[in-house]
Amino acid sequence: MKLGLFLVISGILYSISLENYLLFRIAVNLFNVIIAYMVFIIVWKSKTVSENRYLTFIGTALFFIACLGFFTCLCI
Repeated sequence: MKLGLFLVISGILYSISLENYLLFRIAVNLFNVIIAYMVFIIVWKSKTVSENRYLTFIGTALFFIACLGFFTCLCI
């Protein structure tokens, strides 16, 4: 099931990349931003349990990197 969904999404992205590379680039950048935000949320919610403050620092830095990636995606 998951493999089939992955293959369908990959096929759609491949066909988009052949037709409109800019749309493909925006879709991939937005996917990266969503993943970065999800990592930030997981790190932020687990900061009370985690004894490692370095992980919280890296997660917060990833949040700002994702914000920059989102703004560059809007500027394209």
